[in-house]
Amino acid sequence: MAPIYGTLIPRDLPGDLKAFYKTLLDVVRENEKNGIDPPTVIVITDLAKDYDDLLAMMMLKEFHRLGLIKLRGFVANLEPAGKRADFGRGALDLLGLDFVPIAEGTRGFPKEDEDKHKLHDYEFDCPFMKERKVKETGRELLYRLLIDTLDGKHEVKEEVIILCLSSLRDIAEFSREFPNLLSRALGKGKAVLQGGYSVVDGNLMASVVNKNLKIQGAANNNFDPTAAIEFHKFLQEKKIQTMVFDRNAALNLKRPLPRTMFTDMARTGEIGQYLDRVAERQESKFFLDATGPPENRFGYKAPTATDPGSEGHDWNRYKDRVKRWPKDKPQPATFDELRPYTDVIAYDALAALGVLGKKFIDKLKIIKPRSSEWPDTIHQVVGNGSEPDTLDGTVDGMRTALEALLRGSLLAVLQGLSSDHM
Repeated sequence: MAPIYGTLIPRDLPGDLKAFYKTLLDVVRENEKNGIDPPTVIVITDLAKDYDDLLAMMMLKEFHRLGLIKLRGFVANLEPAGKRADFGRGALDLLGLDFVPIAEGTRGFPKEDEDKHKLHDYEFDCPFMKERKVKETGRELLYRLLIDTLDGKHEVKEEVIILCLSSLRDIAEFSREFPNLLSRALGKGKAVLQGGYSVVDGNLMASVVNKNLKIQGAANNNFDPTAAIEFHKFLQEKKIQTMVFDRNAALNLKRPLPRTMFTDMARTGEIGQYLDRVAERQESKFFLDATGPPENRFGYKAPTATDPGSEGHDWNRYKDRVKRWPKDKPQPATFDELRPYTDVIAYDALAALGVLGKKFIDKLKIIKPRSSEWPDTIHQVVGNGSEPDTLDGTVDGMRTALEALLRGSLLAVLQGLSSDHM
């Protein structure tokens, strides 16, 4: 028998956020009544590079706790991948998910591209790093978890979702080595990505950097563009259902989440305190990377005889992150001046909502089609809804979902609510 509402909804949430939980649980009960099992979810993520990977983990914990998904494991990639896995192990344990494995993935980019990610001093500034007892590789964990989803005849016995929140190098390599296993496992499920793609003449095209065409590409695709192109080709050839969340959804929420939310969440313990501290330092660095001396800006590359170089980020690009900054005000001189206008930018948290089925998404009103019907395609793009055949992920319901799940996730831990669905 399913637990009653009172044992599942965290106390001390505002009324509208409690109502969100009740709506979630209504659909869970409907699915249980109809014999619909929750999907298996496996996550590939670059924890600690930005704080939004941790936000995604917190939300997935709630989905598992409530019976919406079966959260089976994480692969942490991007150099230093081992430290990211240890960060994840500590966070999972604090969230009550000590039974969920996490493995060390690849460096995330080719060796010759050493500058694809420069480690920031705030990334692992936390007290909950925890060395993993089981030193499984990402490849080994993916294989073990996906084999478990097949029956004795090697047919998929459940819906499987791969959630890709970082470099696609790991999943591209896996698709090359075990194409039949991956395609069979995803036969009833889908791949959800934080990144970007388009469908051109019926072909699924990964959005990758192209200097000649002045295309910036999606950051996660750009870590290893060759791997991104390879995996998108695999998805198309195997006719695997996908959903991608591009940066426009997170940057254009109709009701942004103010960063002061983390100050409230800091009262719940170590994870909330980490988010409050790191969000401040991360946003300050992003501001300085875009407004400091040109040679210090993110993406700056000095010109050479054969390469025009790049000026890198500037205020015009950065200000997409601070929608509440008055348009008639000049560029702020310091981050202190900007601080009250900064919001939670949660690319990966939005993508985590993609593991929910269409029934949940429609009921919660977190994503809306441009017209009355969803686009008739197996490849769904969630952005700000401005492009044809795309979905709008900036609606009011998205803000409510993010706030409810993030606040609720840490409150549930604080109040001793079991993270394992009964």
